[in-house]
Amino acid sequence: MTLRILLADDHPVITAAIRARVQTQTGWDVCGEVASASELLQQADIERPDVVVTDFHMPGPAELDGVRLISALRRRYPAMSIVVLTMITNPLVLRTILDVRIQGLLLKDCQLDEIVTAIARAQRGFTYIGKSALRALAPTEARRLYCSRRAASRRPSRAATTARSGPPF
Repeated sequence: MTLRILLADDHPVITAAIRARVQTQTGWDVCGEVASASELLQQADIERPDVVVTDFHMPGPAELDGVRLISALRRRYPAMSIVVLTMITNPLVLRTILDVRIQGLLLKDCQLDEIVTAIARAQRGFTYIGKSALRALAPTEARRLYCSRRAASRRPSRAATTARSGPPF
């Protein structure tokens, strides 16, 4: 069975490079290329791809940009895999993108082989976060873990609470 992939990016050189690399994979077919959020939704309706590889920010109405676009795709096609490409390195934005239940997150400085890996993992039901995206997320994730550990260590233990308030009877 053929894996149908729809590419969405407003920079033709990006889609051309991804298409060239993806077409080397046996059983994978690029079923379309689009350059705007509106076109992406239209082509998804027509082509019904298995995987969409999309830029995070694309031309089109503001209500169809970024997280809103991904959410619209997710609502319309819950079984479709979504791999997001972006130049954004803000860890809070990257975390927000991941929270929309995508299957792949790659920064545009990644190697083309990573896009193939992300698509292959998405096809199998897994999530792939690219190496540079992981590096960008690392400070936030470390901070999140540190803050949750600090909060947990500040909570009084049950024994300490009982000792202060007296016996529980």
